[in-house]
Amino acid sequence: MATNLQLDDRLIAEAAALGKHRTKKDAVTQALTDYIRHLRQERILVIAPLRNVMYLVATGRRLNELLQSP
Repeated sequence: MATNLQLDDRLIAEAAALGKHRTKKDAVTQALTDYIRHLRQERILVIAPLRNVMYLVATGRRLNELLQSP
């Protein structure tokens, strides 16, 4: 899909140089991939503790018991 974007040439050049990308497209694709991965990791950091709390509530266990169990 062809898309025209006005991007900061200095940012693209630095990203391409640091990432050793041969093309601007490669640099932008890698940047978007990294950005998506970062956002997904942030979501996991928010969801994981909630799942632990839900588990404790559902089982009636306390955090101390969960941490001490093998």
